[in-house]
Amino acid sequence: MLWPVGCLDIEISQTLFRQLYNELSEAGGYMAKLLNLQEWAEETYSKPPSLSTLRRWAREGRIYPAPELHGKEYKVQHDATYVDPSKKNLRPKPKHLKLPSGGTLLERLTHGEKASSLRR
Repeated sequence: MLWPVGCLDIEISQTLFRQLYNELSEAGGYMAKLLNLQEWAEETYSKPPSLSTLRRWAREGRIYPAPELHGKEYKVQHDATYVDPSKKNLRPKPKHLKLPSGGTLLERLTHGEKASSLRR
């Protein structure tokens, strides 16, 4: 592949061009290139899933950001990830839950004004 640089034409391999392009797109220099599902799987997994599995994941919304359907082929961003559907809430849970200042409703109803002394 010839890449014009000033008045010189430099010949580089396609893999080197892809690496340079991806680095530039991550830095915000160019719009990111979309990969088809098989290319994305080869970059992401050591043993990529089958094409039918990848298409099913795309239809079911298991890949984030969601792949785009271009004609008959799904295109996905190179930094996309698989989202496990069994994990419904992906936000981290807070370590300490703060109890209401006057005690919980059950404590206030059961113990009246003594609820503030019943802390866990």
